[in-house]
Amino acid sequence: MKKKTTLPIIIGNWKLNGTKNKLNSFFKFIKDKSLKIKKNLTILALPNIYLNYAQELVSKLNINCKISAQNIDIHKQGPYTGETSVNMLSDINIKYTIIGHAERRYYHSENNDIIAKKFILSKQKGIIPILCLGENQLEKDCGKTEEIILSQLNAIASIDKQNKTIFNNSIIAYEPIWSIGSKKSADPDLIQQLHTFIKNYVIKFQNFNIDNFYIIYGGSVNEENVNEFLNKKNVDGCLIGNASLNKKIFNNILVKSNKIDK
Repeated sequence: MKKKTTLPIIIGNWKLNGTKNKLNSFFKFIKDKSLKIKKNLTILALPNIYLNYAQELVSKLNINCKISAQNIDIHKQGPYTGETSVNMLSDINIKYTIIGHAERRYYHSENNDIIAKKFILSKQKGIIPILCLGENQLEKDCGKTEEIILSQLNAIASIDKQNKTIFNNSIIAYEPIWSIGSKKSADPDLIQQLHTFIKNYVIKFQNFNIDNFYIIYGGSVNEENVNEFLNKKNVDGCLIGNASLNKKIFNNILVKSNKIDK
């Protein structure tokens, strides 16, 4: 993201889903409909085994879509069976990776310190991190949403306190954990409030020196509600899970979001 990114940013996260046949069908459908889509930054986060294949397919079909990893390891190399390093992603020209998704935090016990290390590693290798943060249901009910977000942001800022541009060239995805896969999205006004909270934190930390820093929303986003979020101030895009697996729905989201002026 060296040059100014065209908004909105739409990221599809396929999680542990997909086949080569599904990718072929998905991208061919998107290509046929892509004349209506001019300005979105579209990113598809895929299982590692399909990253290279997807990049070749996107290039062959001449589709304006970037390919992202869903996670990286905290090590660059070594005896860590089953892991993928930033060096490996860089070797196959992957420019994006999700960091700290709620499912990684929950199922793999990734804490703020681990996620901060991954964030720094990706930045050092020139890979743009898509940093996920947000609160769970209990934290929400206790009124601790901003406190939780603050602790997650502080973990990034404190790992390299002298680097006052650490959040540049990155994407933060606010994804309330209670909303993921629940069909319950957060209130658009609350999302705007929290995105403003995050942006103000970064502005203060970096002394107004912000470049290519974006905040997107994730949590039960679909074709019916996507524009409710995108029309809000400081909502630069959306991270989409289940709905991104359906090529027709995802294309409808792209078309709708393309009409939003950000």
